[in-house]
Amino acid sequence: MHKKFHIELDSLKRDLENFDRYNIFSSERLAYGSITISDRESVKQSIINYVKENEDIDTEKLIGDIFPKFTPHLFISHKSQDAGLAIKLANILFEKYDILSFIDSQVWHHINDIQKILDEEFSKKSEGLYDYRKSNIVSSNIFAMLSSSLYRTIDDSDGFIFIDRATKPNTARITHSTISQINTESPWIYLENIYSNLIRKKSHNRSQIILAKAGLEKLAEDVSVSTESRKEPKFTYTAESVDSRTIQTIAKVLDTPYDKREKHPLEGLDFVYSLLS
Repeated sequence: MHKKFHIELDSLKRDLENFDRYNIFSSERLAYGSITISDRESVKQSIINYVKENEDIDTEKLIGDIFPKFTPHLFISHKSQDAGLAIKLANILFEKYDILSFIDSQVWHHINDIQKILDEEFSKKSEGLYDYRKSNIVSSNIFAMLSSSLYRTIDDSDGFIFIDRATKPNTARITHSTISQINTESPWIYLENIYSNLIRKKSHNRSQIILAKAGLEKLAEDVSVSTESRKEPKFTYTAESVDSRTIQTIAKVLDTPYDKREKHPLEGLDFVYSLLS
């Protein structure tokens, strides 16, 4: 990962509303590598068939079915309520700059599907009753699968953008010019920001641009019992995002003309970085 950015939700929402007044860009489906309802049902059925036929579960097989098959330029971290804004931002960046973004919410429903499928197959005793120990085994393995895959995907990305809801406005949020304090109830947002601090600093290979323009695109590819009456438990996490530049607005990224013809996506990505600097 090469660059990290942090933008507050209200700023992003304002910029996107000003840029896309006529809702041309979808906030429901990515323009690339998107998951439709039929895709989801197909993936679910594939996982069900695999689980029923195998007692030993290959975690790479399960993760391979739900994580993107491309190497993302940007990893966009956000709360589930803000998936629409993240998708719209990703679609605009793709349309203007050919930038591919990984949207973490695109895998959450699949993870929930996998947990339910595994619990139904291995943990269920009777209708509404599950074996506590087996269910814990399923949950811990789901956590391990997802957290390790998120780590790899963040490491594979060139840049990281965190959309912050700023649910606690009275907290002293910026403690240093490049350190932001993050408060969240999502363990995954917490992990993503912690991982982004720990990951090795590296960028995508810019020599791909020369190779691609020379017609050598192939060489330029990246290797790559009932408790219904009880309320749902809620946990709060606090973390610091280190070496992250706070973005006040992305208006320049949205409004600045850019001709992407005969340009490599990494050139578009570097242009975006320059506008955010």
